[in-house]
Amino acid sequence: SAISLRPDDAVRHFSNALQADPQLFSARYGRGVIHLQRYLDDKAHPRAGTDLPSLKQRALEDLRQAARAGASGWEHDYARAGTALAEERFEEVVAVAASVPLGDPTGADVLLLSARALASLGRPADAVQACDRILRLRPGHYRAHLLRGEAHYSLRKWDPAAADYARVLAYCPFFASAWNMLGI
Repeated sequence: SAISLRPDDAVRHFSNALQADPQLFSARYGRGVIHLQRYLDDKAHPRAGTDLPSLKQRALEDLRQAARAGASGWEHDYARAGTALAEERFEEVVAVAASVPLGDPTGADVLLLSARALASLGRPADAVQACDRILRLRPGHYRAHLLRGEAHYSLRKWDPAAADYARVLAYCPFFASAWNMLGI
């Protein structure tokens, strides 16, 4: 069967795994990551009918339980940074990311959480630098392009912002917020 990249399918997959084994922390961690990404995306680019408090609560519950149940190393770092970001403890997110090597499996994703925190702290130039580091390691990281585009936009650097939004659309043509930022 084909692999689906839709968040609802991933949440269903992880939920089914947890029904079979409630102690499977990797499934709880995976579901928490999906909930967190949906919460952060929908918070930054609101869609009608999105229940942000519920998404945030589900992300926090899963990430906290994964951390308590045995997540270690990179999973624990992402859970810590994700929980702190959802709770708007932005300086803590930046501190966690500073301690995570980019070469770790989720190093780029933890740094992306830090870039979001930096943008929320009113430091868009630092967010651009964090995204630049991610994109040197993973050039196709569309979320890093999106966040860097937003940071460039807030710095009134229109051409780099438009270039990043165009890259997002090249990777994910369905990403409505990139279309909206380009004025299409």
